[in-house]
Amino acid sequence: MSVNPSFSVKKRILVKDLPSHAIPEFQKSLSKEARILSATATDEVEAKEYKEA
Repeated sequence: MSVNPSFSVKKRILVKDLPSHAIPEFQKSLSKEARILSATATDEVEAKEYKEA
């Protein structure tokens, strides 16, 4: 589990500094990047469910 601590700190600061109406859009744009950064069990579960379907 190699999470870059400076990344999450940077993200927290950015979210805090955004106007509230912009936060959902910002989080949406982050989600793809976040998924790439943390290749997770969620992806493995989704892949398994996809194969079984």
